[in-house]
Amino acid sequence: SALAASPGDLAPGERFDAWAAANGVSDPTLDADRDGLSNLVEYAFGLNPNSDSFSSPLAMSPVGRNYSLTYRLDLLRTDIDIILQQSTDLENWTTVTTNRTLISSSEQSRAITLPTTGPCVFHRLQVTQKP
Repeated sequence: SALAASPGDLAPGERFDAWAAANGVSDPTLDADRDGLSNLVEYAFGLNPNSDSFSSPLAMSPVGRNYSLTYRLDLLRTDIDIILQQSTDLENWTTVTTNRTLISSSEQSRAITLPTTGPCVFHRLQVTQKP
């Protein structure tokens, strides 16, 4: 399924809470370093929540007359879901199915190739903690 970022049955928040405590942050929705990424997004992509150097977890590159969107998942972060979504109006979002490539036993790449023609389309990565 395109919804689940990684398998696992960890109790909710166990891993985020440990990471947050180790990094001196708490609320997953806050962005204390003001880099535009919430603590939960920084956790999901292995970024530093105390450094304002922005690094987009979603990479875009040309592929012929199309473009490719790619992001990587840490399969050991089992307490979150990461999904790629798209919208033409920034209000109504739909899930995009991606192709999965196993990089290692703990890392996976997700990618999709999309056309450059047609209406303007916006993309985002939605990161949520599992209940």
